[in-house]
Amino acid sequence: MPSFKINLKDAVDNEVIEPAELATYLKGKIKVDDKVENLAAGGVRVESTDNTVTVFYAKALSKRYLKYLTRRFLHSIKMRDYLRIIADGKNSYAVKLIKVGGDEEEEEEDMDEMD
Repeated sequence: MPSFKINLKDAVDNEVIEPAELATYLKGKIKVDDKVENLAAGGVRVESTDNTVTVFYAKALSKRYLKYLTRRFLHSIKMRDYLRIIADGKNSYAVKLIKVGGDEEEEEEDMDEMD
């Protein structure tokens, strides 16, 4: 059975997301035949392990649709500004941390140059 994987290693290591939370969200939001929570009829199964969420499907399911739902999940938990979804294979995505901020000294130098 074909599948898509969402690797959450960075987010789990930094205790930002639990894979079970994303799996629950996907189970409630994936549409099959234009109906929400119609997973069994479409042969869609969502499983979570330590660092990944795997979506198995029998009917056609778009990888882009899964990325869209994952972005919506990140937005709902207010983490969209800190995490990024990157394709790391033909059938997989990885959720990576965005490096926020830099050296405070660099910011101070930039401010001094502006004066």
